[in-house]
Amino acid sequence: MTRLIITTVKEISRHQVSRFLIVGVFSFLIEFCVFTVLVDFFHIKYTEANLPAMAISVVCNYFLTKMFVFEGGRYNDRVTFILFVIFTLFGLGLNQFFL
Repeated sequence: MTRLIITTVKEISRHQVSRFLIVGVFSFLIEFCVFTVLVDFFHIKYTEANLPAMAISVVCNYFLTKMFVFEGGRYNDRVTFILFVIFTLFGLGLNQFFL
């Protein structure tokens, strides 16, 4: 089933940039939904709900990007995940600053 989904997405969007944008939109939707649930249903302050929502989105984004966008890399998974998290933490810092 997963292989079929991956193949279908790759056929629909043959260009790597298109796949990257699709994964980015999907990751945004994950973050937005988690954030909304935390704020509206669990009554967590929005500044505190931002961190877990973004953390869940980052992990999903990493694995989705790895599965759908990039065909395999020259670097091992540990290095790419660490770099991905570092750049995302930078983005989180900017996000928190502008909230």
